[in-house]
Amino acid sequence: MTTTSDGDQQRIIKACNEQPFRFEQGASLHVGILAMVERPSGPHDEDPFVTGTWHGGCSHGQIDLSQLQAADEAAPNLDLWFDTDRTALDISASFEGVPVDALSGSEIPSAVLSGAVMVERRGDAGDGITALLTQMCAGKIVIDPHAMLDLIDSEHLDSFAEHQVEDAGPLRAFNAGMSIQAFLDTVGLTSTALINQIAVLGYDLRRELGSAAVDAFNNYLHSAQVQLAWFVDESDRIHTAQVVLALTDFISQLFTSIDVIEQLATEEQVSVQEMTEFIDKSAEAGRLVYVHAIWQTFSFANDIAAVVWPDAVDLSVDVAAQANRLRTQTDTEPKPGADPTLDAAASEATASDVAVGEQRRTVTIGPGMLDDMRASSGAIHFVLSSVQGDAVAAMQAAQAAVMEIGHPDEPGEPLASFLSDVVAIDSGAQFWADISDMEEQPIVLERLLVAVADAVSLVVTAAHLSSRLDS
Repeated sequence: MTTTSDGDQQRIIKACNEQPFRFEQGASLHVGILAMVERPSGPHDEDPFVTGTWHGGCSHGQIDLSQLQAADEAAPNLDLWFDTDRTALDISASFEGVPVDALSGSEIPSAVLSGAVMVERRGDAGDGITALLTQMCAGKIVIDPHAMLDLIDSEHLDSFAEHQVEDAGPLRAFNAGMSIQAFLDTVGLTSTALINQIAVLGYDLRRELGSAAVDAFNNYLHSAQVQLAWFVDESDRIHTAQVVLALTDFISQLFTSIDVIEQLATEEQVSVQEMTEFIDKSAEAGRLVYVHAIWQTFSFANDIAAVVWPDAVDLSVDVAAQANRLRTQTDTEPKPGADPTLDAAASEATASDVAVGEQRRTVTIGPGMLDDMRASSGAIHFVLSSVQGDAVAAMQAAQAAVMEIGHPDEPGEPLASFLSDVVAIDSGAQFWADISDMEEQPIVLERLLVAVADAVSLVVTAAHLSSRLDS
């Protein structure tokens, strides 16, 4: 290991600023929170899902959604722009053929149907657009490529040093650390962005555990570090930058604390001893984990065209207001008896009947749905009726959501061993799933049901979800 001076960092960032560049981003995400969040990394995590260019202070990238799904299905590309103060996004391709009034009551601005929209990078508006991007990118966070480069020149770096790496060729390798909070500040993210990310995956820390957990999380971000690495070419330009963000220690400490164990025991109506044993076994099995590795590669050239900022509608005020509501609409204290497997989008829930709030969601779930799922997990039928929108597309989105759920006893394997084709019916669409041997795993089935309902609600304006028995 060779210790380096500040001059190395300044020389590298200066070289990176002299030319426009092409970039790619990929990420590997592995998150487990008991049986409530099971998002294992997999083979599809290895490929880049964002490609683009940076020129003159502005970047443009395309997000390839097909790289974020295990299924080999075509998906539209989304356009994304960053400059110093703003983020612009064009997701209109995802709404091709959707009527103008289809988003009525969904809280999604109708402007997204016709083209690019724009928000401020910071504050609630930035958190809101990051949450939307994270949801569309299967839980992964997209980072402004120039902000990724700027990390090497941060005054908050600890132990910046050059390392000898075998087979690096002409590239030089550097490593450093910095606090998670300093990393977030440098790339234009916030602690709320991480809380929203975990909520997108299925567990809302704010709603389920209250302000004390959020305060503990914020304190942790100031003390824990991300691990940074760079490969630098012979011209002192960054070839590859990588950040590894781990929250495993915090999640483990949180869910093995006596207060949280007692709350979960109350919610699940089991003894503290039983819940303690369940959490201990989950920790041993690697179900209390969070590791998000994000990497970008850079290719500098002079033949890159200038990036043109799109003619985008500014939705900063609307997005900030909605993000603020999501951030502050939760109770400040834990809710005894609340179901931790249901995310903040669900307004009320019981073990046998999930009701999605009419103002927040437009998908209702038939009474007894969970009972039917428990009765035959080997052939769970999902029937969508009373649909306002594309029922087949909604159920295809539901299937993609199902395949993102990992098997609790088989790491790296999906929960569902088989999904039937989506079939259009007179009232909507249906499919069935084989989730064998889950009859005695109510938490897993509840998570599955919420994932299906959430996926459907992103595609259609209104619908009713039930089992075949209830249809």
